[in-house]
Amino acid sequence: MKELRLAAIEVVLLTNDGVLTRSKLSEITGLGPAQVTREILKYREAFPDNLKLGQSKHYNKSDVFAPKSVSYTHLRAHETREDL
Repeated sequence: MKELRLAAIEVVLLTNDGVLTRSKLSEITGLGPAQVTREILKYREAFPDNLKLGQSKHYNKSDVFAPKSVSYTHLRAHETREDL
């Protein structure tokens, strides 16, 4: 499940104009606010060059963003959180 949550972050970045918000990640994963925050922290620790902090409590894809754990299946899965 951990890998799917990390992939969900990349799905949001790839399908949401490069913007990651806690609310969007919560919406597609069904996780609560505290767990979403922990998952973003884990992602930042695993792939520190992929995210940069935005100005209004969101993250943007960095200029060197390269998906690490997302696949075509994950991109399709963003349509329903049950698939994550």
